[in-house]
Amino acid sequence: MALSGKDRRFLRGLGHHLDPVLQVGKEGLSEAFLAAVEQALSDHELIKIRVGESAPMDRREAADALAEATRAELAQVLGRTFLLYRADADEPRIALPSDGAKAGKTKTVARAGVKPASRDKAETAGDDPFAQAGDATEFERHVPAPVPKARSKRRSLPHRSSKKAMR
Repeated sequence: MALSGKDRRFLRGLGHHLDPVLQVGKEGLSEAFLAAVEQALSDHELIKIRVGESAPMDRREAADALAEATRAELAQVLGRTFLLYRADADEPRIALPSDGAKAGKTKTVARAGVKPASRDKAETAGDDPFAQAGDATEFERHVPAPVPKARSKRRSLPHRSSKKAMR
């Protein structure tokens, strides 16, 4: 599964605050290190790995080799760190943006205490006896109008370095 640009951007945002879980050291990519990466990917799905200065390989080489060996996707290489992503086969915990678009799902986020406004006015008119076809929704009716700020008649004093203050 190749990641789209939108998926990579999403994963970079999630991985920004992560601390590196593993570090490639002078041993390089040993069997024990590959087993640790496999375990970390199965636990977290998205991991950050740092390439140490004493590593025998370049950061890009290490990232590509690890992605290929673990069947993971390389989300980002930045400096000496990189992000690897592999979705859990049974129960993925990270929902990628392209997965929702393919399935026709959209994620809606509602504010606490606010009902989403219905687009069908006839539907809302049936619920509320006072509502008419052109009326605002229930939430919009109960929001008070903004109150204009009262202007002060007191003038501000000139700055002490201005010419008017020197007189």
